[in-house]
Amino acid sequence: QERYPQSLWWCGDITEGFDFSTGGFTLILMSDVIEHVPLEKHGAMFANVSRVAEPGCLLLGAVPDPEIHATAKQAMYQPVEERVDIPTLLAVAGMAGFSRIVSVYLRGTHYGVVLQRVERGV
Repeated sequence: QERYPQSLWWCGDITEGFDFSTGGFTLILMSDVIEHVPLEKHGAMFANVSRVAEPGCLLLGAVPDPEIHATAKQAMYQPVEERVDIPTLLAVAGMAGFSRIVSVYLRGTHYGVVLQRVERGV
């Protein structure tokens, strides 16, 4: 926060909403966040993120490769509460408005996704 004082930093329950006005963000980073949210709350999580995202906003996310984390020594990694599969993540995020897939990739032990929010009906 000291290094990027012009940035907005937030910490809280991503499934319960935010104290921000609707719209305004052009980039949202969710690295190593999604796998810690219960699967049944992913819809609410993406809906809340979409609510504060401008049309065209990019969502950058990273989730652990479930196969690597299932077989790796647990001491090497932080606990992963939910095994997130990419097709389900893309479907749930798409229903919330992040329906344009820019990129999906595997780098090391994580999958990365870059999604773009599209206006409903476009």
